[in-house]
Amino acid sequence: MIISNQVSIDHLVADKKYVIAMNWNQTNDMRFDPEGLINGTFKRLEFIKGRTMSYDTGLQILLRPSRINAIFEIAGQNYKVSSANTFYTIYQPTEQEICSEYSIRGLNLPPELKREIRKNI
Repeated sequence: MIISNQVSIDHLVADKKYVIAMNWNQTNDMRFDPEGLINGTFKRLEFIKGRTMSYDTGLQILLRPSRINAIFEIAGQNYKVSSANTFYTIYQPTEQEICSEYSIRGLNLPPELKREIRKNI
């Protein structure tokens, strides 16, 4: 049974709830392990332009890369979340899916047969 579907940053829909698997801080320079799961409502994307430094010789040095932040409303406040994190839609099964799963789990069969039944339903 599917719990949720991963969504890329390009396919986030405004005013829709998502589960955010937080692995990176806002500036993408520190990784958290284990990840933290947060629920939030997506508001909009924010592009942050990178910075470079140029020398007279034409050499350019990248000081800070460009990045995209997603702004989510969490507990009534807006928070910026790095696009390097993972986003999931919240899956809400229909009543029929819940009933069929309940029926399959109630069968006294080996797990392999139950898996085959799920594939054919």
